[in-house]
Amino acid sequence: MASLIERVTAHYDARKSFSISVPEWGEPDKPLVVCYRAPTLAILSKVRKDSGGDELKMASLLVAICSKDEAGKNLFTPMNWRDIFDRADPAVVQRISTAIMAEVRFDEAAVEAAEKN
Repeated sequence: MASLIERVTAHYDARKSFSISVPEWGEPDKPLVVCYRAPTLAILSKVRKDSGGDELKMASLLVAICSKDEAGKNLFTPMNWRDIFDRADPAVVQRISTAIMAEVRFDEAAVEAAEKN
């Protein structure tokens, strides 16, 4: 029988992945498909801390950290967030980060409480 923590983490591991089509970043006649899962509290905490609370930096960090290809490999390195922040189309970045955050179902107070622990 699995322990409680094993059941807790298995629940997250079993959550499905999502995807969003990003034609602006794809090849001609083949849009890029960005796959992602709901970010963990650790990812959200890192994004919040590394962005200094700047929502636009948060969006760039989320895209850099959470974006995967269809095989589950990272599309970007964590350091690519700066290139995304400085040189990517803000509307595209916002669309992807909004899709990622749509899978998170708690308020800002929960994030702040998790960061304190």
